[in-house]
Amino acid sequence: MIAKRLAVQSTALEILMRCGISKPPVDVESIVQKHFGIKLVQDEVLPDDISGVLDVDVKGRKTILVNSAHHKFRQRFCMAHELGHYLLHAQKMAYGFLDKESFFRSNPLKSKLSSKDIEANRFAAELLVPTPFLEKAIDELSEKDVFDTDKDVVKDLADKFNVSTMVVSLKFVNIGCSF
Repeated sequence: MIAKRLAVQSTALEILMRCGISKPPVDVESIVQKHFGIKLVQDEVLPDDISGVLDVDVKGRKTILVNSAHHKFRQRFCMAHELGHYLLHAQKMAYGFLDKESFFRSNPLKSKLSSKDIEANRFAAELLVPTPFLEKAIDELSEKDVFDTDKDVVKDLADKFNVSTMVVSLKFVNIGCSF
């Protein structure tokens, strides 16, 4: 379990290094389209309970459809999540992959996520909020004594990384950060 988690994290960090990304926010659209040649369709009208779809057709053409009705943070996470499915699971797929469940959209008490969705979520969180970038941002804030004020640090970091406060909060938990 820990080895798989580290492999997922390593994959995300390797992509950032290959793409020359060294600071937030991560341009996930560029990674998807330019670096992996995946067609990205953001204006697709999808049912509200579907955030995105990864489709790999029989000719190997790859498309990520993103629900444009969802918040921009959700759309970015979805792009990263579907890229995670492509990189981590596409070799095992015959035709496409429909992502109807996601950790940030479904109630974890009502539905159990598949191990593939958990991995894709971890990948997305690491790609959008890379641990080394987050640790650096936390160190910078610590030097400014921001943690001793009423400032909403999680919100400020979410804005910096262009993600939801939920993603930043969960990353804090994952790296063992508390304040």
